[in-house]
Amino acid sequence: MDTLSKQGGVGATVWDAGIVLAKYLERVISTLGTPVATATETPGAKIELAPGLTAQSGQPLRILELGAGTGIVSLALARLLQDRKSAHPSPIGLGGVVNVVMTDKANVLPILQKNIDSNHQHDSKISDVHVEAFILDWEHYSGVRALETAPSEEGTCGSSDGVKSSEAATTETTASPKHDFVEQGHLDRIHWDLIIVSDCIWITDLHAPLNATLAKLVPKEASQTMKKTKIVTAFERRDFAKEMEFFAQLSKEFRFRDVKPEEMDPNWQSEDIYIFIAERRD
Repeated sequence: MDTLSKQGGVGATVWDAGIVLAKYLERVISTLGTPVATATETPGAKIELAPGLTAQSGQPLRILELGAGTGIVSLALARLLQDRKSAHPSPIGLGGVVNVVMTDKANVLPILQKNIDSNHQHDSKISDVHVEAFILDWEHYSGVRALETAPSEEGTCGSSDGVKSSEAATTETTASPKHDFVEQGHLDRIHWDLIIVSDCIWITDLHAPLNATLAKLVPKEASQTMKKTKIVTAFERRDFAKEMEFFAQLSKEFRFRDVKPEEMDPNWQSEDIYIFIAERRD
């Protein structure tokens, strides 16, 4: 195991839920520009993910991932969106820049940056899909503490494990990006089209800070005046009753639905892996 893998803990592992989610996103992206993907959203209607992958007129498409780990979901999504843009020069909602921000704890950031450099920034085919990595500690950002302190060697995604690094303690977000489109420390001032949460609900102690972070990133007033931010979360079942506690908390401010097996990639799904799509309540 190399130094970065040891430093990253569980954040250095590619989890099955991330692969299943990436393949589901691939299926959704294949529909972009079609009438079904660009239909006007109706309050109370079935939540669809495609609008979260469609930029508002004249605006870049903005995507944020929490607890990104290796970055497999965001990096795959960035490539898929670029390929879609290349194949369809003027697809509806994909005519401009795509900004993808991956976030995790300070100890995971070197892995994210290495994977960006290896898979994205040096690819000459990718010019208008920008990918960056930032530190984001859910407890520090939301002001809500975890119920208990998880051991630091577990590498819990999105939490400082009770001991904040010097970077996380002094600023909400930290990065050294090539495309600095995020104002430092103000992620909640950006209207995100899509927020990704992949396999981050397995520690129940972090449900409260994660839900509080989502609520801060997607303010209710913005959802009433702008296109609704979509949240997509995938997880592998470990203790279903405890994992459903996360959604019980989420339901206080967001509505959501599960993605059915027939919506997923037929070759990349499992009865133990679930995907949910959420948005702010009206």
